[in-house]
Amino acid sequence: MKKLFTIAGILLGITGLGVFHTVSAQEVQTIQFFSDLNTESLVGQAAANLREAEVISGYPDGTFQPDKPVNRAELAKFLLLAKGRTVDIKHNNGRFPDVKEGEWYVRYIIDAADLGIIEGYPSGNFKPAQTVNTAEFLKMLSKTFDLPENLPQDFADVDSSAWFAPYVGNVPEWELFPERGVAFLEPAREMTRGEVAVALYRIMRPKLEVLNNGGGGTSPGNTTTIISVRSANENPQLTMTYSGKNKELVLPLYVSASNGSATIKSLQIGLSSSKFLDQAWVKGKTKKLANRVRLVVPVGEEVMENEEYFIEVFASVQNGLTRGDSVQVFLEEIEWEEDGNVHTQDFSIDGFELMIF
Repeated sequence: MKKLFTIAGILLGITGLGVFHTVSAQEVQTIQFFSDLNTESLVGQAAANLREAEVISGYPDGTFQPDKPVNRAELAKFLLLAKGRTVDIKHNNGRFPDVKEGEWYVRYIIDAADLGIIEGYPSGNFKPAQTVNTAEFLKMLSKTFDLPENLPQDFADVDSSAWFAPYVGNVPEWELFPERGVAFLEPAREMTRGEVAVALYRIMRPKLEVLNNGGGGTSPGNTTTIISVRSANENPQLTMTYSGKNKELVLPLYVSASNGSATIKSLQIGLSSSKFLDQAWVKGKTKKLANRVRLVVPVGEEVMENEEYFIEVFASVQNGLTRGDSVQVFLEEIEWEEDGNVHTQDFSIDGFELMIF
């Protein structure tokens, strides 16, 4: 019998050291939305989760068409919905001569332009039907999610003086294009619906709850083990102390399992801002040192059924956090035993997001 795992978390808003609000996360199952995608593939999982989040939809015939190039109008819509924007009716009012009033995309183009996510051309036109290449996409993606600039990267076809170079480091940081390899970016390559879906999924996945089947199916009779994360404090709070210019973050958590057990192999700690983690660790475990936006730290503790495991997560942030920054902590890798064999599954599931207001 196969075991399915999902993770339930909570979202915390922190004001200084006090709680702003708490929202319960919901269990979400991976559903077969598109007839031309396998939900066990990365693009299938990405498309299904983005469809569930109402970010990307398919075609009337039930397909997703992952190899179809994305145009500028479509991408404006995808990015705004991924950002969580509610886009009301907007009018072009002559801003872009080639954006016709009454078309479905007008509101998205104008809103994206107002936010500085996407721009028109020197001619004044927007060119809504023109496809988007990789370099253009990376800039738009970075502007949408306020991603850090000038992260390390060593693509052989990216000159440091290129206009898009500041945004390229987010490719290895978030593993945006897993099918392309690590040597060449191919900045002029057209973005497809499948690649856009995977990239958005990589960025959004701390916010998405995904039913991960470990390579198995979802037939009736399967056992579902829910791994949940919650604050260890009755009134959850983020503890912060200063060490030079850095700010040390401490977050006490409880991790628990129901209907089964699993070993928590690692947690991922990430920042939403352009600052970097000097180090991060779970108390009693090996420290991970790096000058990066995200770090995966080892845990290696078994969580037994209906029991809670207490952990403390520590992180050192260069120059500390300021208003509007956030820290994300979520489960990354889980190991479980099935049919006498040990299986390991990667997770990138919602756990905590700590907002500094």
